[in-house]
Amino acid sequence: MSLKPLLSILADGQFHSGDALGDGLNVSRTAIWKQIKKVEALGVSVESVKGKGYCIQGGLDLLSLEKLNALVTPVARNLISEIEVREVVDSTNAIAMSKAIEGATGYVCTTEQQTAGKGRRGKAWASPYAANLYISVVWEFSGGASALEGLSLAVGVAVAKALEESGVNGVRLKWPNDILCDGRKLAGILLEIAGDFSGPCQVVVGIGLNVSMPDKVSIDQPWTDIQTINKQAADRNRLLALVLNHLM
Repeated sequence: MSLKPLLSILADGQFHSGDALGDGLNVSRTAIWKQIKKVEALGVSVESVKGKGYCIQGGLDLLSLEKLNALVTPVARNLISEIEVREVVDSTNAIAMSKAIEGATGYVCTTEQQTAGKGRRGKAWASPYAANLYISVVWEFSGGASALEGLSLAVGVAVAKALEESGVNGVRLKWPNDILCDGRKLAGILLEIAGDFSGPCQVVVGIGLNVSMPDKVSIDQPWTDIQTINKQAADRNRLLALVLNHLM
């Protein structure tokens, strides 16, 4: 059962009683309690107060396909064959790679959380629920792998432009796949290739961008996020649309 309907209600950061949640979702109060436990298993902290109900302090900024479609420019939208917004996946790159093997191009996968997100050289990529952006895009290129030597840099420039448009200043690129701000990692890029290395091939462009990383997450290198840089959280739907606009 999808937890998105429940999380969409709790996303406002206000208290909602178990009865009100049950009525709104047409399920029992016991079913609501079980869903709350599943939400907590995702790493989302839910406050429970007798007589008031349940609350996610600070709320959640959930991704919305409807909002994305409204924010992506017509030029970018014409280059996108499909956008999928998932709840929890192992890896957006893994899903995109399966599409790439089928010959897709212009496919976009994003998710609220990854359970097996990865960076370059197989390093784990921290992917807490509804906190950051995890994006994978499939695109077909002609000319083989030798023509893609500058792609990682070009993707980095696109992400940097999106960040600057969103009000993040001081972004720098570190070859081949890091995006830094104040010397700390803000985003990472992972390219994976499927198909003919000497002819037309599909490339999965994976981007992980720290938006509001929880302090409790353990990362083995200096990092930062947009909330730290700008002293306020960013609108994830707008930010994702900006990335897609520049990337496409």
